[in-house]
Amino acid sequence: MELSCKDCHASGQKVIPTKEACLTCHGPLDELRDAAKQPESELFRDTNPHYSLHYGDGLECSACHSEHKPAKIYCNTCHHNFEYPDFPTNK
Repeated sequence: MELSCKDCHASGQKVIPTKEACLTCHGPLDELRDAAKQPESELFRDTNPHYSLHYGDGLECSACHSEHKPAKIYCNTCHHNFEYPDFPTNK
């Protein structure tokens, strides 16, 4: 997919795109939330990266996703053991 900088950075500024900018192409959020739903386990009952116990749906997409560097699982900043088998990484 060919994108220009302004597709994500509408203002033309070198700033992190807003969640709304991401959802323009990847949304709506409720569909992303359903697609990312993980099976519950004994240890983790709420492991959906698009709706978390701590942040609801308030976490910006850029906490995990980036077009310019490898993706990371933000939850593992504290938990260190969440696994998302289908998580996209830039290899």
